[in-house]
Amino acid sequence: MQELIARSRSDFAQASLLLLETAWLIDRHSAKVATAGAATFTAVISARATDPRLASNS
Repeated sequence: MQELIARSRSDFAQASLLLLETAWLIDRHSAKVATAGAATFTAVISARATDPRLASNS
């Protein structure tokens, strides 16, 4: 259980940093420049949402 909590916290931090970096790129450059960052953020969130270890047991 501790590993799951640690992994969740790590994944949340990763997603937060990717989101901040993408927002910064949009602010400093343009949305076109930030496309790769947005795609990476989407991939991380999708992987987290489909993680079988987080499936509900109910």
